[in-house]
Amino acid sequence: MNEKLNRMLEKLKTERDELRLRAHLMKEEVKAEWEVVDVKLDNLELKLKHLKKDAKASAKDVATAAGLLAEEIGEAYERIKDSLK
Repeated sequence: MNEKLNRMLEKLKTERDELRLRAHLMKEEVKAEWEVVDVKLDNLELKLKHLKKDAKASAKDVATAAGLLAEEIGEAYERIKDSLK
């Protein structure tokens, strides 16, 4: 599961970088969502770092929460991309 979360994190970071290049095209409400999602991605990265340090029992809970957060971030990036079309 850890490797899956790491792959998701890398994919999300790539999406963020691509969207950053197009940020000047964003409308104000999209920029606001962007800022919120950007913080969430940073939080996800921190959670994954802690996951590597946690014991297996609690790591499963952290991994589940991180997976849900990654999905939420991915959906937000899709909304942002759609608004730029």
